[in-house]
Amino acid sequence: MLGLPFRLLLELRRRVQEHSEQGTDRDEHDQEIEVDGPGPYPFKNERTGETEMVRAISRTFIRSRLDDNPDYLRTGYKDRLNRAPEDLRNVYRGGDYTVGMRDQPNQVIPTAWIEAAQKRWTKNPPQNVPMVAIGVDCSGGGSDPMIIAPRYDYWFAPLIEIPGKQLPMDRLGKFGAAAILTERRNKALVILDMGGGYGQSIFENLKENEIEVFKYNGTETTGMRTRDRIYGFYNVRSHAIWSFREALDPDQDQGSPIALPPDQVLLSDLTAPTFEVLPRGIKVELKENIVKRLGRSPDRGDSVIMSYYAGASSLRGMDIKPRNRPVEVVTKRGTRSSGSQVVITKRMRRR
Repeated sequence: MLGLPFRLLLELRRRVQEHSEQGTDRDEHDQEIEVDGPGPYPFKNERTGETEMVRAISRTFIRSRLDDNPDYLRTGYKDRLNRAPEDLRNVYRGGDYTVGMRDQPNQVIPTAWIEAAQKRWTKNPPQNVPMVAIGVDCSGGGSDPMIIAPRYDYWFAPLIEIPGKQLPMDRLGKFGAAAILTERRNKALVILDMGGGYGQSIFENLKENEIEVFKYNGTETTGMRTRDRIYGFYNVRSHAIWSFREALDPDQDQGSPIALPPDQVLLSDLTAPTFEVLPRGIKVELKENIVKRLGRSPDRGDSVIMSYYAGASSLRGMDIKPRNRPVEVVTKRGTRSSGSQVVITKRMRRR
């Protein structure tokens, strides 16, 4: 395994309390001492006067070249790096940490495409473009958050995260529906993750309030094909992720307009999936495998994928009506059953 030069910081936290006549406390003070390893190290407790043995509890990475670390040089580490791929040699031997790390050969969405989409992002959505979809990755509580991803055609708003511990499981349906409606604008289509069963109660509450909902189930089969019509897909999830890859493709006509918020966790989520081609079509890596590799669920990426999968999109040739268009007054002549009397009626129409 390739290593990185590092030093450890010993964090010693102590609370100093000085009671004045009013009985107030002084704020907490933090002290950091730089050390060469994890320890333990002797530390005199100023309050008790006793010497305690403490260990370093964090590490701080310091950018450097291999030549700056004589311990590594003496181990023959430089010879091993000389045989490493060029991009890794530049990072670990030369200290050039601006070098992009290589994508996996079968990575679904190239990292550079996502980074380009994040560079196109602006703080505000395009003028007069309405919210057309809102992807929701549901949660069963615990450490798994609920993620909401609003989309204004090709522009994605910053993701809304509700920690799993804040979700009231005894009334998840009402709570989740309210959280979604708080963020929803312009009658946007709600794309709700139905995998795992956590979205069912939310779905029922939304439908009771006559909210249009698209039930997303990634395990279902689909007859959809790639843009070039060559490949089919193993399931809906594979199609959804591949469709987003096609939307991000810079080589399409006029390039890709997709704009993603500068979110590093989102970048990690979207670059994680790999794929293989089976007789049945393109199959994206199982989510369970991604969770094992990342050590967490790619919820932020999933919500963005769902938000793009359904709802209006100019990239799919759909006509998106502008928002905030001035109201047009249309005069309509009509007759009532009152002899020959003509009654003039007016109605308001918003395009």
